[in-house]
Amino acid sequence: MRKIISITRQYVLLNVNRSSLYYEKRGIKEEDLKIMRAMDEQYLKTPFYGRRRMTMALRVKGFRVSEKKVARLMKKMGISEIYPTPRTSVPDKNQM
Repeated sequence: MRKIISITRQYVLLNVNRSSLYYEKRGIKEEDLKIMRAMDEQYLKTPFYGRRRMTMALRVKGFRVSEKKVARLMKKMGISEIYPTPRTSVPDKNQM
């Protein structure tokens, strides 16, 4: 005959909080999806826009957004501005 281990005991053994059993992940709000769609369209046109210029572009389109929200959504979408980076480790050809 098998012993049945209670849920509480299982969580203690696994070192996991019991509240994680009841946690339900929230979905993305409909408003955020609309903003993200507009951001994606704008990013395809101007991939060099960062959070500040993207915020201004969205405000022109009629969205009420803050820079923090735009930065958070850009991070969630995995997009960032394209810009030239410093090339400090590239040796000069004349020095070789």
